[in-house]
Amino acid sequence: MRYKATAPVRWSARQEDIATTATVVLSASIVLFLGWCIAFLFPQPVKLDVGGFISPILESLWTGQTTYPAHGVDHAHTMVIHPPVHYRTAGLLMRAGFGLFQALGTIAFAGLIVGVAAALTGPFKATVKIAFLFALLIPNFLLIDLDAIRPELQMALVLVAGLVLLEAGRLRRWRPLELAIGAFLVCYA
Repeated sequence: MRYKATAPVRWSARQEDIATTATVVLSASIVLFLGWCIAFLFPQPVKLDVGGFISPILESLWTGQTTYPAHGVDHAHTMVIHPPVHYRTAGLLMRAGFGLFQALGTIAFAGLIVGVAAALTGPFKATVKIAFLFALLIPNFLLIDLDAIRPELQMALVLVAGLVLLEAGRLRRWRPLELAIGAFLVCYA
């Protein structure tokens, strides 16, 4: 019995668009799911300097002021390391009832959400969107030990989101809203 060669299946442009969109959405879902698991389910490493870096968070929690008394009396009323916004936010989340690592995981996951939203809303090809999505996840969550007590993770995620939004605004003929949000995120980082 002879087999007849069949013509290759050709997709319509609409079917290709649906498949491309589904791939991007699936990639975003995978990135968010893995980021959530790493931020909230996996055990967080307790490193040697956690005792010093928890100090401004506890000061924010107990006194409402973000200070860094671990440097001694001369620095008890100022913040001389890292951005105080990170520690203040963690203190506010702990005041709302979160535990330390849940508060820090929430900050990191919020940064990931902002980055994913920036990648998805940009006028980029699907392959570029997928590359942005996994570029947020792989170096920041998978290749390093998550050290959420330090602000570098949140800063990196928000910086990438800001840069993606700035590029999206440029590609859309200098769209003011994307440029403003992108500039804010870059400055925040």
